[in-house]
Order: sequence, then C-alpha cells, then structure tokens
Amino acid sequence: MREKIKFLLKHSPIFIKTSILHLREGYFSFVSSIKEGRQYPNIIKTRQLRKEVRNILIYHISGMSFGGTEKGLQLIANNLTDEYTVYFMYSSKSLSKRQQELMNQKVHLIEFTYSDVESKFPYFIHGMNPHVKDIINQKNIDLFITADAGHSQYPFNTIKDIPIIMINIFGSPTLQKNIVANVFLSETVKKYSEQFTGKRESNEVAFLPVSPPEIDTEKTGEELREKLNIKVADFVFGRIGRDSDSIFDPIGIEAFKKVVKELPNSHYLIMSPPPILVEKVKKEKIPNVHFVEKGGNIWEFYGAIDCLAHFRLDGETSGLNIAEAMYIGKPIISHKSHIWNAHLEYLDNKFSRVAEKDDILQYKSYMEEFINIKKNRPEEWGEMKEEARRVAEEKFSEKKYVETIKKVISSIELK
Repeated sequence: MREKIKFLLKHSPIFIKTSILHLREGYFSFVSSIKEGRQYPNIIKTRQLRKEVRNILIYHISGMSFGGTEKGLQLIANNLTDEYTVYFMYSSKSLSKRQQELMNQKVHLIEFTYSDVESKFPYFIHGMNPHVKDIINQKNIDLFITADAGHSQYPFNTIKDIPIIMINIFGSPTLQKNIVANVFLSETVKKYSEQFTGKRESNEVAFLPVSPPEIDTEKTGEELREKLNIKVADFVFGRIGRDSDSIFDPIGIEAFKKVVKELPNSHYLIMSPPPILVEKVKKEKIPNVHFVEKGGNIWEFYGAIDCLAHFRLDGETSGLNIAEAMYIGKPIISHKSHIWNAHLEYLDNKFSRVAEKDDILQYKSYMEEFINIKKNRPEEWGEMKEEARRVAEEKFSEKKYVETIKKVISSIELK
C-alpha cells in the first residue's frame, strides 16, 4: 500500500504534491514541537539577531564519523573559519578520534549526548544534552548547516527562526520555509526532489569531495597484497561499502565466481562486507575472496586493488567510494541499479564499464576484459588509469565543493 501511495504521489500534478508535502511537514513539526516542549522545557529562548552571517553551526548526529556525508561536513567546517566563527556539533556516540584530530583548530567542537532516537519519522531525539537549540541561542548562531536524506526532520523541523542549508543526500523533498537552499549530491538527486517541490533557484549540485590520501597508496597497497599472499602479477578487483544486507547486490560476486574458475590468478578484495556475502562465499567455497573489516585504512585498500568492481542494490546517489578509487587511478566496473544511478553522470567508457541491471554475464565479460587489457595492453591500461584520475580531480575537487558552499552562504540574506 505504501509503495502504491508513493507511486500515485509521484505521478500527481505538482500542486497536489506540494500541498501534501506542506501538510505532512506541518503535522510532524507540530508533533515534534509538542514532544520537545514536554521533554526540554528549559530551552533558552533568546539570542542576538543580526543582518549578516557571522556564526555558523554545522550539525549532524554522526558528524564526527568517517562516512562520506560526515567528511563533507567536516570539510565545510574546516574551510569556513577564515570568514566565520564555526561551531561543529555531533554526538559523542559517533566520535572518530581520527576525524577529530583532522579538524581545523579554529573550529569549535561541541559534543552532545542522547539516550535514544525514535525509529519512526521524524526521528525525535530523547535526552539530548546539550540541546541544539541551547547552542543556537547561547552562541548566537546565524546559519545552520546540516546533511540528511532531505526531509524536514527533528531537530531542525522545529528550528524556524534562522536559515538552514541542507546537504541533501537522497533527494527527499522539503518545503520548510527557512531551509533556504538544498545542495544535492548529484543532478539525479536534484531532479528527483524537484518532482515534488518544483524547481528552486537556490538549489545547487556538488558531488561529495574526495580528500587526497595522506599515505603512499602504492606502497601500502603492495604491503596489503603481501599480507594476503596475493602476487604482484595477479589481478585484484575491489569493493567497499556499507556492511548492510539490505543493499547487497549479487552481481559482482556471481560474475567473479565464474571468472575465477577460468582465471585463477584473479582476486576479489572486499572491505566492509555484508554478512550475507560472507556467508555466501563460505557456503559456496568461492576462492580468492579476501575480506577486510571496516575501520581499516581505505587508501591501503584502494592501493591494493587494480580495479573497483562496484555493486550496490540501490545504486548510488553520488558514489564516494567510486570517486575515491578513481582519484588514485583505478578503472571502474559497475552496473545500472533499479533505483539510483547518479554514478552514470561521471562514468564513461574511457576508464569504466557499466553492466545492465542484473546482467551477470555482461559484468563477467567486463572483468575478463580488464584483466586482458592490463596483461596484454599495458599502455591502454595506463591511459585508463590516468583518465579515471583526471575525471576525479575535476568532478570531486575539495576546492570546487567548498566554493559551491561559500556561494550558497554568500547569497543568504538575514531578515
């Protein structure tokens, strides 16, 4: 029933979509405000009002972890301190000491604790201490920046008196008036959202940036291969992503299972494997599959592979893992998804191959093609590597990303 409602809404006239969206957001904002008033009765109410942006609060519940979304927010914070006073608020439950150490010393870090987050929308946060609204008022915040799926959810669905910039990850639409700009991760995500809200001049697109590696990826990659007893001449495919069964697509491992029978010097290095994949490899005794648990050095992983053989059931709204592999010159194999296909915006035949949906044999042929090119046409392989690197540096530049965010901030007028 839910999917039927979503289908009907998606294909309704825009005025019906926006009307329903307004009603939905208004309802959940009201519910959140009631809960907030009961649980946080002593929230500070006053702050100094200004006509220009001076103090910025960047907020995300897992803001100090090492995910692509979080690293994007960290990058924004690190690059705004010369022009603004920047506060960065995150839960202590998501703390990565490594990411914390990389933060600009001028950024004011604010940890908060909480007891739990409701599992249903709008994801009300219980026991938040300090509360985000207290920080907004204590620090006289002029601008709030966050990243999320895109919906107006708690706590920012009750923050109505300062402008908000939303780094929109999944294109979920919002018409909350003080969300003055959405910065989407791709044109694909932007177009999806605008089906419900209509086009908005303040909308921008900025691919999540790639932070350059701090290590010698070639050297550390060789060391990882040595640990795994993979020979220098062997070909290594790689996959990295969330360790979630819900996004597992079997296309990559099914293709590799066929390839390794014919080409036993091929390997698959998989970081953060979903449990269902680990069980599949074990049960079917698929050889030459090496698992690396999350938390390891991702650049060591990228350095060890020859090609990123990407798979994900729901596709990509941007594809930071693909971009990172490209950044150090790794050709890409991927596939079209039934849901998101933003990675098709920057992948082309000069350095990548993209299989059709669920086409295991086509994916297998691309694996075999890449092995053949590296072995028998090394000059062509080198050109593919360079083209992957060139496109990544152009599309996923930190400088370009920060410039887009600064452009959006400079366009904001405080009332």
